[in-house]
Amino acid sequence: MNLDFLKIFKKTGKPFFNFNLPDTNGVYHSLKEFKGKVVILDFWFTGCGACKTLVPELAKIESELKSDQIQFVSISVDQTVPVWKRGIGTYSVGSSVQLYTEGKRYNHPIIKFGKISAFPTLIVLDKEGRIVGIPPHPMKDPKGFKEYIMKCL
Repeated sequence: MNLDFLKIFKKTGKPFFNFNLPDTNGVYHSLKEFKGKVVILDFWFTGCGACKTLVPELAKIESELKSDQIQFVSISVDQTVPVWKRGIGTYSVGSSVQLYTEGKRYNHPIIKFGKISAFPTLIVLDKEGRIVGIPPHPMKDPKGFKEYIMKCL
């Protein structure tokens, strides 16, 4: 495991980066919009084999946990809008809120803040937008992943 990736644990309990990112319609969304909900951030990119493998299990979990208190947000680091949009549904769960780092890729402040260097990366935020941590891997431990989310409610 990448040591930079472990730095997110040092931020547990602290507010996450208040992003302002566009969706597929060009409407910008900020973290503040999701206040009052447990947020699961899924960082991905088109062509990521592990991201593609995760989608069926994550889609199933998202469906099972469907609630007005839980929000799944997919954030792409793709280089262009067409590539990003083509990847939705294959490399990210199509029913999630789909956001884009506007071609800034790994240089976007949200990626730097989260020390994200491996994909996919899932980060859970509490209802106040604070970092809870990185959940159990949904492919290896789907039950543990769901329990981790439910404890945040």
